[in-house]
Amino acid sequence: DMVLPLDDTSGTQAQDLAIANTDMAIKGTPTPGVNGVAGKAINFDNTDDYLCSDADQNNTCDVDTAFNMSTVGWTFSIWFRHSTTAPATGADTIFEKCVTTTPGKATGCVIAYMTTTGTIVVANDTDATWTRPDEGAASYNITATSTYTYNDNQWHHLILSRTNANDLDSWIDGNGMNLSTATGGTTTFDGSQIVSIGASCVLTVTAACG
Repeated sequence: DMVLPLDDTSGTQAQDLAIANTDMAIKGTPTPGVNGVAGKAINFDNTDDYLCSDADQNNTCDVDTAFNMSTVGWTFSIWFRHSTTAPATGADTIFEKCVTTTPGKATGCVIAYMTTTGTIVVANDTDATWTRPDEGAASYNITATSTYTYNDNQWHHLILSRTNANDLDSWIDGNGMNLSTATGGTTTFDGSQIVSIGASCVLTVTAACG
């Protein structure tokens, strides 16, 4: 389990309040201490501001097995607020677990991002042939797009959950995104993927998340 309130006002690590103490590295120059849903939050520029998994807490992005997401059940939940300006190209990443430390494309990918129209996409891929919006046309085995747009400068609650091997579901503010009993949902997300929040891991640099 992991609980990141993101109310840190300084430092290079986002503090995990759960027993596992799975802190994440803070990269770039995000703005801490902004108003959140309750208490404070952190503001990312969706370019080079992000959090990444950091097993040894040395402020270097790496694979942390505490983020292993099995083939059985897991839940990811996050509050997000996006400005009224949707991304002009590509996508603005909310959450990603797709890239290895090589860097390279991992076998197994789960991602949530905002499109150029302001909708939210959640996607899952079962192999290493996926492509992201910043690479051209996005391509994943399983994709769902929200009915509503969320570039409204308001707080929203995103949940992505797998309750068993083949039952993958997602909701925003309680509105379902039609991922139930998604084919191919059995892929494990353990072992090789870096976790990033606020921006996607980069595939063309020596350190996977910059």
